[in-house]
Formats: sequence, C-alpha cells, structure tokens
Amino acid sequence: MIAVVPYDAAWPGMYAAERDRLAAALGDGAVRIDHIGSTAVPGLAAKPWIDIQVQVRRMRPPDAYRGPLLALGYRHHPDDDDHEFFDRRPYHVHVCAAGGDWARRHLAFRDLLRRDAAARTAYQEEKLRLAAEHDDVLAYTEAKTPIIRRLQDASILPP
Repeated sequence: MIAVVPYDAAWPGMYAAERDRLAAALGDGAVRIDHIGSTAVPGLAAKPWIDIQVQVRRMRPPDAYRGPLLALGYRHHPDDDDHEFFDRRPYHVHVCAAGGDWARRHLAFRDLLRRDAAARTAYQEEKLRLAAEHDDVLAYTEAKTPIIRRLQDASILPP
C-alpha cells in the first residue's frame, strides 16, 4: 500500500524553504521554481513528498543543474531528454526545460486541481483507491494516468 496522507498545512512552508535553497544553489540557471504535485494543492491528500519543478534554459549540458543539486544532497535518477529527476527526503525535484511541455502540463494540472473542487475530489478519491491497491510507487503513478487524462480532457489543459 502506498502512503497517501491528509493534506498538511506545513507543506507550503517546506516548499518555500527548499525553493530558497535551490534558488541559491542554482543561481540564474533556474528560470523558474514551482511547487507542483498534490502537496501543492490545499486540501488534497498526497504522498508526503514535496514535488518541486525547476525550469532551466537548456537541459543539455546538465552540469549547470546536476552538480548543484548533488551538492545539496540530492540523488540523481535519469529520466529522459525532457525531464531529470532528483530526490532527497522529503523532496522530489523535477528539472525540465523552461516553457516546455513537461513544465506546462504539470503546472496546468496543479492549477486545475487548485481551482476545481470537483476535479480535486475525483482525483483524490482515485488516488486513495489506487494507493490501497498498489505497493509499488511506479505502478501507482502509472495507474493514475487515466484519471489525469480524463481531467485534462474535461478541461482546456494540454495532454
């Protein structure tokens, strides 16, 4: 079972403190730093990880962001050309190209959940159901794709 916990009002402050650390370490290499994912949506139950999106001008070469994140104690988990993933408990850092599809999709979905109570409720109910069914976080994450797509299709979000 995946741990999904009730919303914690401390999450925005945790994000803000880590955002400041990231901004100092990355300097002007970080075009934009945002709180994304379920912990960025007031009232939404979530896995207790703070997801942070860092938009950079260019993904290649990765030295401009990879070195500073490793120096802050983050572990690197290569993903693909559009997204790099780093973690350090309780933070997940997602590095992506500024203005790219990955960045826009995640910000748009966060914003949808923040403004639309029905979408937020539907997403939370499905997350809780799937969390009870899965022990593997990757399988859980993949299993959420249909509800995310349905909510995106019902709104004006990019796929």
